[in-house]
Parts: sequence; structure tokens; C-alpha cells
Amino acid sequence: MASITNRKGKYYVVYWFDSFDGKRKQKWEQCENYEEAIFKKKKIEDEVNNQVFLAPSNQTIREFLETFVELYGTKHWGFNNYKANTGLLNNYVYPLIGDKKIQSFSTLNVDQYINKLTKTKNVNYGVRKNAPQYVSPNTIKSVVKLLRCAWRQALRWEVVKKNVFIDCNLPYCESKEREIWTAT
Repeated sequence: MASITNRKGKYYVVYWFDSFDGKRKQKWEQCENYEEAIFKKKKIEDEVNNQVFLAPSNQTIREFLETFVELYGTKHWGFNNYKANTGLLNNYVYPLIGDKKIQSFSTLNVDQYINKLTKTKNVNYGVRKNAPQYVSPNTIKSVVKLLRCAWRQALRWEVVKKNVFIDCNLPYCESKEREIWTAT
């Protein structure tokens, strides 16, 4: 299954896996010491035995989200929702986290991303005269809702191990009650 190899004072856990394109590949994971290598080897073997092993992938968040929009968005979203969601992805997701690897994105990265969004300038289309200077909490909530849906689909497609957007810390959104119009 997996083996431990020592090269130049570093320990490596070496194992084979089947990639997404069906090819058999070898992976070398570096460890700092022998104990860590034993732990990582046991973890990999347990995941393989329990059939929860996830083949390593170099897929970026941008690549996954483009596939997600093509396969999921075109089937489940209406025209206006499709346009709004692709706008959110193009303006607030791809520039900030699009180049990161999807499998290495953690809940800490999610909280850092949300914090970075609160300090990001708002994309203004010139239509709204009094738009806020920075991204509003409601827009952040919409972005996280979209990414939560995308990660749920990634979990279903076995691209990631867990949905990191489930328990993220969102900024406070103030909701206003609308007045009821009368017919008179």
C-alpha cells in the first residue's frame, strides 16, 4: 500500500493512486520526522480501507467553479440567477481565491477570505449612485451561499472531503422589514 522512504534526512510516504483521468500515479508526501511519516502512512491506509480516500488533485477553485457553473448552474438556475451568480464569481471569487487548490482550501482559509471580502472595494456598474464603498454584508452572504452550494456539489462529486463553507463566520446583516402597500 504505502511505504516510508528516507532521502537526505527527510521522510516520505510513498503510495500509488488512480487519478481522475483513470491513470495510475505515484505520490510522495514529505514528513518532518519518522513518527509523522508513520502517522501519515497509517492515515492513508485507513482511508483506503474505509473507502474514503480522495485522490490528490491540482484542480484550482476557478477550474472547479467553471465546471460547476457549466454542469450545475445551467440546469438549476434561471437566467437572472445565472447572471447574478456568474457576476459574483467573476467579481469576488476568482480574483481573490480562484488560483488556490480546492483540496487544500480549509475553514481557516474561508474565514480569511470573508475577512478579505469585507475590505474589498465594491464593484460598481455605474447604475447605483450611492452604492457602498466596500462589499456589503448581504453581498458576502450571497457569495458564501453560492460557494456553500458549490462545495456541497464538490462533496457529491468526490472532489473534496468536506464542505468548508458550512460553519463560516458571516458579518452581521441588518434586515429591514418592508412596508405593506395598500390598494387605496
